[in-house]
Amino acid sequence: MNNAISPPSSRFGRTILRRAPMRYLIAELITFGCLLAGQVLAREWRPVGVPVGTLIAFLGGTLVTIYYLYKVLGSSAGWVLPLTLLMLGNAVLGNMVIGNGTAYDAAHPRGTQLVITGTYWIAWGALLGAIAVTVALAAASGERWTRRHQFEALARPRGRLAGLWLPGYPGASGSSTAR
Repeated sequence: MNNAISPPSSRFGRTILRRAPMRYLIAELITFGCLLAGQVLAREWRPVGVPVGTLIAFLGGTLVTIYYLYKVLGSSAGWVLPLTLLMLGNAVLGNMVIGNGTAYDAAHPRGTQLVITGTYWIAWGALLGAIAVTVALAAASGERWTRRHQFEALARPRGRLAGLWLPGYPGASGSSTAR
């Protein structure tokens, strides 16, 4: 379908991403969706699901979120370290709270069940809140950078897909500020 001929309402992706709350919501849903999918897999498909679910929660959530923030919103690569550390903490603590509260050590090679108290839930809630704030800040900083450096974003990989949401973006075919 040619963008010059098709009406703006038929381009669903470009119209939905033009709304700032939707861009933030998508960034948060990517992060928490991967985290939740990994935790549910770890809980429901034991024992194989524990390492697979933890990898999905940690690596899947981290990589897909960073890709979205960097390529679509134009966030800095400096957000990689905080997001990686927070996703690692969320994956491990979430796995203990929701999925598999078992600890293995030399004294207990078969594992011993952990007692999950309210402190674990509070710590996990704080980590979830921290990752939500971090993703929101990364999205906001990326949008500011992309709006200021529209022409520079064409020559760099950072913010290359900003034509999906930025009105009048020079790289977007058929886009104009009148729509």
